[in-house]
Amino acid sequence: MLEDMRIKWRDGLIETIQSGGITGGNWGAETADRKSFFTLTDTAFGCRVTDISSNATAAGFVRRIQADMAEGKWTLDIETKAVQDKITITQHLTCEEPSVFQDYVMRFKFDKESFDHGVISGKQIIHKNTNIWYQFPVRQARLCGKHGSVIFTVIDSITQEKFSQQLYIRDEPRFWIVHARLIPAEPCDLYWIRWTNRCFRMSLSDGWSRRILAWNWAKKKLWFLAERRGGKPQLQAQGLAVLQPGQVLKLCVEVNFACE
Repeated sequence: MLEDMRIKWRDGLIETIQSGGITGGNWGAETADRKSFFTLTDTAFGCRVTDISSNATAAGFVRRIQADMAEGKWTLDIETKAVQDKITITQHLTCEEPSVFQDYVMRFKFDKESFDHGVISGKQIIHKNTNIWYQFPVRQARLCGKHGSVIFTVIDSITQEKFSQQLYIRDEPRFWIVHARLIPAEPCDLYWIRWTNRCFRMSLSDGWSRRILAWNWAKKKLWFLAERRGGKPQLQAQGLAVLQPGQVLKLCVEVNFACE
C-alpha cells in the first residue's frame, strides 16, 4: 500500500507532493500566444497576471486568475481536490477579449528518480534526458517504478472544436514532465513558423508561414520539429487558434497514485 500522500500548497496550487519514494511538485497551468508566455510555476513573460481570489475548500483549493496577454485577455479558474490517493484538477479558461493560443496546458512534474519508465499509447518511455515530447491523442498516461505508479486520466475537456486533446510524457533532464494539452486542430486559424537561437529570433507572419507550409515536404519537416527533437534546434512550424470573448476552454484530469 502507498504511504500517506503529503502535499505542500502555495497560492492554491501544489508546490510539492510526496508519497513514499514518489516526489514532485510545481504543478500548474501554461499557455502562450506568439508574443507572450503564461505560467504559474516557471518564468512568465510578456503578460500581466492578476490574482483575483484563492480560497481553501474541504478537499483542496480554488483559485481565480486574470491574464492580460500580448494577444488576448482571459480569466482562469483552477479547482484542485485531493482525496486519499486521488487528485482531481479542473481548469476553466474564459476569454474576455479575442485571444490567440499556441496551446492550453495542465502541467505535472516529478523527480526523475521517482519512476523507472512511462507508458503512453502502448509505448514504454525510458528516461534518457532527451527532453523529447512523446505526445499522443489519448486520455491516459502512466509513470511507473518500484515506488508505485501515477496514472493521469483526462476525464473531461472543452475544445470549441478548435483544439485536439493530447497527453505527453517528456524526459526532461532530472525530471519527468506530463502535460494534458489542448493544441490547435487543423485547419488552424493561423499558422506560425519560428526560429530562436543565441543570435536572433525569427517569427514569420501567418501569410508567409502558409506559403512555406503549402509545400508538403516543408510542413512534414517543420511541423512541431523542436518538440519532436527535444528543442534542438528551436525551429518549428505550428498552428494557432483564435477564441472570441465568452468562449471557454476546459481540462479536467484525475491523478491516481497506486501500488505496482
